[in-house]
Parts: sequence; structure tokens; C-alpha cells
Amino acid sequence: MLPLALHPLLTLWHPRLAGKIAWARQLFRRIQEPMDTFTQHELILQSPDAKRIIKNYNRLAKVLLEFEVLYHRGWMRQVRRKGQKQLGPRI
Repeated sequence: MLPLALHPLLTLWHPRLAGKIAWARQLFRRIQEPMDTFTQHELILQSPDAKRIIKNYNRLAKVLLEFEVLYHRGWMRQVRRKGQKQLGPRI
């Protein structure tokens, strides 16, 4: 996953940074759908593998959220710097 995190597959209509955030959200949705199905069937959650699956899901969900927050904060800093630069010195 690390190589894709460094260079995620981006869509043509997204700016580079927005594309990275969209990639993380899309991947999260792809792992969320099966978990939603599992929670509807309690027998599945009682299986021996369920604990390991939930642990892996939580770990991956956390990484994707951190990835999104990291890029969003970077974007906010960039906008703030460029905005201050364009406004020029205060009078």
C-alpha cells in the first residue's frame, strides 16, 4: 500500500491534492461496505477470524483518515501562505 499512498491513482478532473484525498476516501468506502455487511450478521462477527478482520479494518481505516487529514492540513497551510502573500503586507 505504501507505493500507492505516495503516488495514488488520481482522476483527471481533480487537482493533485484533492485527488489524493478523494483516493483515500474511495478506498475507505471500499473497505467500509463489507464491514457494514458484517455488522448486520452477528454470526459472522462471532467467528474466530472476526477479531483479526476487525483489527485490520480499524488499522487501515485509521491510516486512511490520517492520510486524508495530513493532506488536508497541508493544503490549508498552503492556502494560508499563498493568501497572505497575495494580500501583501498589512498597512
